[in-house]
Amino acid sequence: MIRLFLAGMLTVLGGCMQTQGMDDARALEPSTVTQALPLGTVQVRDINTRPVRFPQRPSESVALGGGVALFVASDELHGTELWRGDGTEAGTSLVKDLSPGLASSGPRLLTLAQGKVFFTAQSGGVDEFGADELWKTDGTLAGTVLVKRLLKTSDLARITAMAQVGGTVFFVYGGSPRQLWKSDGTEAGTVLLKQLASQDCACSFELLSTGTTLFFTGRDAANNLELWKWQGATGAVLLKTISVNANSYLPSHLFTQVGSSLFFTVDKTLWKSDGTPAGTVPVSTQASRISALEAVNGTLFFANSTSLWKSDGTAPVLLRGFDEAPGSLTAFGNALYFVGTDALGGRELWTSNGTAAGTRQVKDLVPGVDGSAPQELVAWNGGLYFTASTTVGTRGLWRGDGTTAGTLALKTWVEETNPWYEKSHDLTPVGSALLFSVPEDAPGVPLNDIPEFTWRTNGTVKGTRELAGLWAGTRNSQSHHHPLGVVGGSVFFVASDGSPGEALWKSDGTAAGTVHLRTLPEVAPETDTWLHKPAAVSVGGTLFFTADDGVHGLELWKSDGTAVGTVLVKDLCAGPDSSSLEDLTALNGTLFFSAYDDVNGWSLWRSDGSEAGTVPVKSMGLGDSSGEVDGLTVMGGLLYFEADDSLHDSGLWKSDGTPEGTSLVKVPFAGRYASLDMLTGVNGTLFFAARDGDGGAQLWKSDGTQSGTVLVKDGFYSLEMSHPVPSRSELYFTADDDVHGYELWRSDGTAAGTYMLADIHPGLRNSAPHSLTPVGSGLVFVAYEDTHGWELWRTDGTQAGTHLLVDLLPGPPGGLRPRSADFLVDIFGLEDRGLALFTGVDMAGGAELWRTDGTVAGTFRMMDLVPGPDSSEPHSFARLGDRLFFMAGDKAHGREPRFLGIPRDLGSATGTAVFQGSTCTGQSQVTPSCTYNSLAPDSTFAWTAPSAGVFTFTTEGSSYDTSLEVSDPASGTSLGCNDDTGETLQSSVGVRLSAGQTVLITVDGYDTECGPFLLHILPSP
Repeated sequence: MIRLFLAGMLTVLGGCMQTQGMDDARALEPSTVTQALPLGTVQVRDINTRPVRFPQRPSESVALGGGVALFVASDELHGTELWRGDGTEAGTSLVKDLSPGLASSGPRLLTLAQGKVFFTAQSGGVDEFGADELWKTDGTLAGTVLVKRLLKTSDLARITAMAQVGGTVFFVYGGSPRQLWKSDGTEAGTVLLKQLASQDCACSFELLSTGTTLFFTGRDAANNLELWKWQGATGAVLLKTISVNANSYLPSHLFTQVGSSLFFTVDKTLWKSDGTPAGTVPVSTQASRISALEAVNGTLFFANSTSLWKSDGTAPVLLRGFDEAPGSLTAFGNALYFVGTDALGGRELWTSNGTAAGTRQVKDLVPGVDGSAPQELVAWNGGLYFTASTTVGTRGLWRGDGTTAGTLALKTWVEETNPWYEKSHDLTPVGSALLFSVPEDAPGVPLNDIPEFTWRTNGTVKGTRELAGLWAGTRNSQSHHHPLGVVGGSVFFVASDGSPGEALWKSDGTAAGTVHLRTLPEVAPETDTWLHKPAAVSVGGTLFFTADDGVHGLELWKSDGTAVGTVLVKDLCAGPDSSSLEDLTALNGTLFFSAYDDVNGWSLWRSDGSEAGTVPVKSMGLGDSSGEVDGLTVMGGLLYFEADDSLHDSGLWKSDGTPEGTSLVKVPFAGRYASLDMLTGVNGTLFFAARDGDGGAQLWKSDGTQSGTVLVKDGFYSLEMSHPVPSRSELYFTADDDVHGYELWRSDGTAAGTYMLADIHPGLRNSAPHSLTPVGSGLVFVAYEDTHGWELWRTDGTQAGTHLLVDLLPGPPGGLRPRSADFLVDIFGLEDRGLALFTGVDMAGGAELWRTDGTVAGTFRMMDLVPGPDSSEPHSFARLGDRLFFMAGDKAHGREPRFLGIPRDLGSATGTAVFQGSTCTGQSQVTPSCTYNSLAPDSTFAWTAPSAGVFTFTTEGSSYDTSLEVSDPASGTSLGCNDDTGETLQSSVGVRLSAGQTVLITVDGYDTECGPFLLHILPSP
């Protein structure tokens, strides 16, 4: 049975913010979280019907044995996670979705020890707030367990290196300072061994295992480089302190073992060590920094900026000079292979047997000075594999045996080349195959945005093929994090059917009304969570947005909801250059925005939707003396923004939309460089953040006059990550005062009334509150701290009333998952319903749709679209009346547009004809428990009993065959269901309720029938 539900009193936000305490100071325990039954949604269209792909971007493989390997990849419904495979579709499966849904746990540093694979990941999603975790796995779901979650020492603390010695795993952890840890695979046995540095430095700390000894690096108090070893019970032994500058470094690829000796480099000097202080000595100093080391059969090869060398621990021998630094040094067989560049053959594949005569080009794949630019050399299964280009616009996978004749192409594909960017093709050994990525042929799509397909090869042309998807389903159509807006009864959004480019679509919630408007190379590019720049805006029934058609650059476009009416408005910067257009804002039925062109420089523009009517309002001038127009904000019928022109430093401006009505309000810091942003109107007062040019940030307010533009409070370290939200007569925002990190603040416009509400993440660490959303008499928001991770918080505007609302997933990383470091957690407010919706995570339901009314009892999972621990991860919300638009995914269809009915709130009304309407305007979402029908459209209502007693709900007098169900909104339990009453085709249900109890009332129809209905709610005498 599928039910729609809504819990708690549905209150309308209004009135003044009341000072009140916590609704329930105790966070919701997992055993008391109210879980609803599955909820039906309507998927309006499967836009991308291309078959699902094999997991993409394979990397970091480790062989488990038995022809099976673990590797890292992502697919249509998961972020970057850990997989296992044998090189075939049938033998490939997800090990565990550590960060459920589209968020990535980002497994790294896969290391085999004790017959298990150890790795680091962030199960809360990869971002600067989440802590790194040490995991281990035997390749099964049950055998993939958390070893230890590391205490976050700073926002940038990461596990950066890992190695094993005798079954013990060692790793480097921290930001400032770095630390050496070891683990026996248990939490108790994962312990700190040694501080590697007493202060911060821009340097690496590396590990190398010889099987019995661990070598590692550190820094002393003067930041000099230290070489250490860790050997059994002896512990840490300092081998050498090397005087270097603060930025000298020792990257892992310059740290290698040759026989019984360790070789490493420090800047231009090659060192060796036999594991004793006396035997740790410099070998040679080169004319330029050493860029690569590789051991081949007891011989060390190394490269600097112009030459290839070898050494046995004595004076190096020059093998050959090159025009560029030899790269990708790789041992294969008994020889070294590398990429070398000379004036005659360009960049090609070379080999060396350790002699000058034996240092030669393997094959001139592209005769002449350009070369084939080989990269990604991998020795596997008796062959040397690499990618190279043989003609302009093509690249391919090659296999070599070290001879000219034996160097052959296995697969070629179309790919634009970029001399400044080497695109990875992810050559990864997995079981019986070498996996690699092939970009789709997508002309005009930026190189880094082209979809990838995973291929496999066994080393033969015949055995090289594309891997198919792991299930029968179609790909995602979603290409943007947010819809563009609602215009004329339709939601506009960007999607892809799999063809090159981005497509503008609209939907009215029906399959027929979900239509493609236009495909362009780029449509409405998004900014990240922190910037809050609108990608589009609706003005007078027209959607305005930015787009690039491949001819005019990124410019202003509009759509009236038809294909022919989706057109370029004006090319502000003639030709392919873009006008840097942003801040699309509606004021009095007119579009305003900021842009740059070669005639006016940075300017405030207005547009009536025509080319002739798109004109600059105010130019700030050309050249270095003028700056960007930014932060367009409407308040009191005027437009406010930040700008600086040739006469003034950065200041606050206002405009009524005319040149003569556009003027400077005030320059907060005359004579000094400043910047203003986060302009927010609150009941006729404009708040904004200002940086004073001396490294500090301040909160200001303005009434639109020079004298009324004044400092509210200074002493902030930064307001750059602010998330300003107006609520009644107060401003809520995020700030860092250099004492507490980024935390939640409020201001009433006075210095005394501007203060931090809670130090959620104590000390200098950031809780990064965001997505502040009015709900009921308070605000809900997302914040991070180490005890709970990312969770839902609430404030009533007082310090005492700012608290954790619910602990969806107890303990870190929490029940809310950022999709990425740039796009954090979205909360979608239904302010008139007193509700907010969000995607929450629990282990029973994965990442699914949750709701909150700001109370513990009223916060629960609304639906489990993909039953069990798998995730549909709904987001990209928009509202069409009583329907919710969002994107969600399942294996059959990928991430596609869906609609969900939002129950109408009937309050506590009683009597005849409490509601009169038609189910024909609804969708088929609910199956009443007393019928088999799931096809007829239905309507659902929330109603709260005004008093205790028996109430009769009836559709008597309706014009078609109805069914009626009353259910509990929290549990989904039916309280009463009826198809036909007596001899009629209408329905009646009697239910005993307590005062204040909220129920859901669903009116449905027989088979596919819909029609006009009456709903009566009658209290029993």
